[in-house]
Amino acid sequence: MIWVKDEVRLHKHNYHIENVYVISGKGEFRLSDKIFQIKKGDYINIPKNTPHSVKVTSRVNQCRFYLFNRHNLRE
Repeated sequence: MIWVKDEVRLHKHNYHIENVYVISGKGEFRLSDKIFQIKKGDYINIPKNTPHSVKVTSRVNQCRFYLFNRHNLRE
């Protein structure tokens, strides 16, 4: 579980997908070239090599996320 106070800058993961479940808070989530408004209960699937970031918009300035990854092993 992670807590995001302000933002997570744009980045990507080369070898695994990432799944995010929003536990609390609100934010703007960038996935590639699209921006989504996210809130408690939302689920986001991030394919590998996909740029993504989040900016917290909650009044309390905090968002909690549960992250789980599926590593894709090289053959």
